[in-house]
Amino acid sequence: MAKRGIFVSVSITKKEAYIALIGNPNVGKTTLFNALTGLQQKTGNFAGVTVEKKFGKFTVEDKGSKYHCQILDLPGTYSLSASAPDEMIAIDSLMGRWQEGRPDLILAIVDASNLERNLYLISQLLECHLPLILALNMYDLAQKKGIEIHLETLAQTLHCPVVPVVANKRKGLEKLRNTIVQTLQSPSSPPYSIRFPENIENALSELDEYLQQNLNCKLSRAEIVRLLIDPDSYLKQRLEQQLDEDFQKFWENLLPKYQIQPEELLTLEPELRYQWAQNLISQCTQIHPQTHPPLSEKVDKILTHPFWGLGVFLIVMGLVFQSIFQWATPLMDWLDAQISLLSSWISTLLPSGPLQSLIVDGVIAGIGSVIVFLPQIVILFMFISILEDCGYMARAAFLMDKLMSWAGISGHSFVPMLSSFACAVPGIMATRTIENRRDRFTTILIAPLMSCSARLPVYVIMIATFIPPIYLWNGWISLQSLTLFAMYLLGICVALPVAWVLKKTLLKGKTPPFIMEMPSYKIPDYRTVGMQMYKSAKSFLLRAGSIILAMSVLIWACTYFPRSSQIDQLYHQKQIQLKQKFHTQRKQLLKHHFPHLSLQQIQTNPTFTNLYQQLPQPLPPKNSTTYQTLLNQHGPTFSLAYEFKQLENKYNQKIKELENQKNAAHLKNSFLGRAGQFLAPAFQPLGWDWKITMATLASFPAREVIISTLGIIYQLGADVDEGSQNLRQAMQNDRYPNGKPVFSALVALSIMVFFALCCQCMATLAIITKETGSFYWAALAFVYMTTLAYLAALVVYQGGTLWGF
Repeated sequence: MAKRGIFVSVSITKKEAYIALIGNPNVGKTTLFNALTGLQQKTGNFAGVTVEKKFGKFTVEDKGSKYHCQILDLPGTYSLSASAPDEMIAIDSLMGRWQEGRPDLILAIVDASNLERNLYLISQLLECHLPLILALNMYDLAQKKGIEIHLETLAQTLHCPVVPVVANKRKGLEKLRNTIVQTLQSPSSPPYSIRFPENIENALSELDEYLQQNLNCKLSRAEIVRLLIDPDSYLKQRLEQQLDEDFQKFWENLLPKYQIQPEELLTLEPELRYQWAQNLISQCTQIHPQTHPPLSEKVDKILTHPFWGLGVFLIVMGLVFQSIFQWATPLMDWLDAQISLLSSWISTLLPSGPLQSLIVDGVIAGIGSVIVFLPQIVILFMFISILEDCGYMARAAFLMDKLMSWAGISGHSFVPMLSSFACAVPGIMATRTIENRRDRFTTILIAPLMSCSARLPVYVIMIATFIPPIYLWNGWISLQSLTLFAMYLLGICVALPVAWVLKKTLLKGKTPPFIMEMPSYKIPDYRTVGMQMYKSAKSFLLRAGSIILAMSVLIWACTYFPRSSQIDQLYHQKQIQLKQKFHTQRKQLLKHHFPHLSLQQIQTNPTFTNLYQQLPQPLPPKNSTTYQTLLNQHGPTFSLAYEFKQLENKYNQKIKELENQKNAAHLKNSFLGRAGQFLAPAFQPLGWDWKITMATLASFPAREVIISTLGIIYQLGADVDEGSQNLRQAMQNDRYPNGKPVFSALVALSIMVFFALCCQCMATLAIITKETGSFYWAALAFVYMTTLAYLAALVVYQGGTLWGF
């Protein structure tokens, strides 16, 4: 017969301790983790899986004993049944199967205001043969609800220390630290709490003995129970290499030998554990009835109402969405300006050539494309952290579940999708809140279909240049604004069917029911919010940033090489000719005003040089009062200085035009330019010429690059933006050899549809790789979105042509 667990004392002589922090979702585990560790944290991935691993460090000291503790924040889980990878990770971590080894202590955190539900996991942790501390978080909320917990009785019954804490207010942390030291000094594992019927206990004992004697496999009570009750779990899959044919025969005879039905086990365990939890609650707690219903119930009636709740949700999400645009834009513009200043400064320090271009156009541009996303990421995760911490995010997911469920995804997917309208990078990072792997990966793959802010410059220049400003419905709405709205709506209309297809094919699987516990309302902890913002920014910079930087340098190389010496010589010769012409024209002007002076004499004349340097820019027109005043004051000297400055301005403009022409020639001759010309026939059915094709290829690292690339192609320079009238005019005037316009309203629509659906953002591909743990999913997103974009643009252009547009 199986024996009941007993205390096991083990002496810990080392002064370094490894602690596993575990608890249900929404019990304040992350808040407690941040409160204990502060900024001493590092993140990674568990080997072979994409589940994030968070480590922290802190020091505890009591009566001269000092321990340097390393704490592992395990994924939130409701049980150790190992029905999901994160639950298997929890078991493997507790059993010491990762490189950190077996923890010295389990720190289990529970919601004191909902103790009974949390005790299911605690009953399983008691079977792990490890020292255990129970932290009762949200103790203040429990008291407000009229729940009185007899701490001593609870500790005596569980045979482990029980410490009340309020993690978001940093209350009870000192006592918790002292308890950690005391437990590490005199560790003991509590007895397991659940006793099964005699036949099952005997089966557990025989299974344990067989594994030890025949396979040299020592498992904890928790694992033995899981192996018997969940034969198809992750635990058995992990042990399959050790399990031979003899074990299979033993297993087939074990349950019949003790007259155990598998169905009986599946229902018996929850019954016994919940019965134990109910008995414990009746012994250790006392509930004082409240005369008025809790405020949370009144609030929930509004926030989860089909009509009013949806209205509140739209307002909240609208504010979040608008804030990401409004608050982030000035910061992004400022960062962009600083990066431009840095580029200009570096350009003055280095001579023209490959090194300067690599550093300025490759490295600094790549770093800039990473840093410029930071404001959006930080602001988005600030709001997500606040909404999660206060308890609203669960209500929002509940509301949106019906809308999303027909596509095979749940309400959890809505917030990441909405966030992707600002930027897909933080939107994809926000999918971490989705527990189901298939739902999460599906959301990651459709999030880039939302029209992010980087697509807006493309929409603006195409709509403003080629869509006529026609007003519809008696002037209530313009065709231009309707077109812009259609581009944003297109992403949503395509995303849901794509999600449906993914859930029926690559991510096929039974969609789990959307069951979500509504966490208690509480005031967000500003430290937790700040930590989440910090970790999100750090994660993006270190992980996605490295990929983006590498891709930026690669794209730079494709646009810079090969360099043609013939192009350089041709434009160098043109610059020499222009300089000679400039020098001749200055001599002619000087001869007209001061025939007796040479250029050297006039350029060294203090009166002339001072006047020349102080001339206002831009130069005042000759019919202006300013011009007449200066002419009256300085006479012919001013006239010469004025005409010299006019000539110099024209010369500088010509030099800039030559430089733009040279850059355009080099771009056309580059690997990317050659690719654009080679692929032009493939994009001709979309209504594109080689210039549009090359600009689109150049924009695959970042969509907005198409504007600067078109600026180079049309010899206007890379510093143009979507508001440039010169660029718009150049696009309108561009013609094929037969006189047909290169651009039209239909071509503009084709381009916009392509950009709306194509994954032209290496930051997005980098973050998909990072979040999924595999480049496969990033490649899939790129291929399916590019294919979808091409086909949609093809339908738009060819369909429009057939209809006579």
